[in-house]
Amino acid sequence: DLLPDGVKPSDMEITDGLSTEELLVCFKTIVENTPDPIDISDPEGNHWYHNIAFIELFGDIGTNPVSTLFVDKSIHKDIIKTTQAGNQWSREIEMRGRKGELLTILFKAFPIRNDQGKNIGLVGNYRDVTSQIEAEEAIQASEYKYRALVENSPDLLYRTDLNGIITFISSSVDNLSGFTIDEAIGMKMADAAYAIPEERQLLLATITKNGS
Repeated sequence: DLLPDGVKPSDMEITDGLSTEELLVCFKTIVENTPDPIDISDPEGNHWYHNIAFIELFGDIGTNPVSTLFVDKSIHKDIIKTTQAGNQWSREIEMRGRKGELLTILFKAFPIRNDQGKNIGLVGNYRDVTSQIEAEEAIQASEYKYRALVENSPDLLYRTDLNGIITFISSSVDNLSGFTIDEAIGMKMADAAYAIPEERQLLLATITKNGS
């Protein structure tokens, strides 16, 4: 039964010739097969339904899902307060997965209202973004290490676009050329570093032919 206590099938609108029972079957099928974990609670947050994806992510949540799922228990109170006021709640939070592991979850909650505008329940949508967050952190760490290596290298390191315009240059440019970083950015490499600009074209031709 997907309806919370106090809500009768007759309270639901019949759409496009479907009976209430058929409409409920349609809704249940959609919810059960959506890839995102979904749960439904009463307005006070007492959990009474979840779909298959929810079980796959969180496992057996027991009789007290708040203590099982939420790392910060105060967040649940804020969710209930927000949805009881008729508003949606959305944030990335830490939750525990089926093996007790920490997960970063993009959690969205919104109230369910009947035709009279009465708040009769709460829907939660959970999206596991742990891998995405870890990948972003790894990229940031890699970029930091790369920048630290480049900035502390005594050699002149630079990057140009296809037209030979300098888009990045290391801080050693000041000691080796007399240009500041700001002055060098935007210059043509042929003008900045080559006494004979045509030599750069020969270098590029060699790189294009041999790959190095």
